[in-house]
Amino acid sequence: MTTLRLHPASDADFAWLLAPDTAHPDQLTLPPGAFETASILRRLRVIALNMRTHHPPGAWLMVRGREIIG
Repeated sequence: MTTLRLHPASDADFAWLLAPDTAHPDQLTLPPGAFETASILRRLRVIALNMRTHHPPGAWLMVRGREIIG
């Protein structure tokens, strides 16, 4: 059974999600197909940036094994 964990989502994570053509620094991967639209990811990136100011890390990614699932 693969463990589900939370990964603190940094601005670098959002940058990678928007352009996942290189390896993720923590070797995370995306599921096959589209994870989310670029416009939604850009909005979430801004929200996380604002939240991070007062409540670090501001956002989390759900990861199963090495795959980002949410």
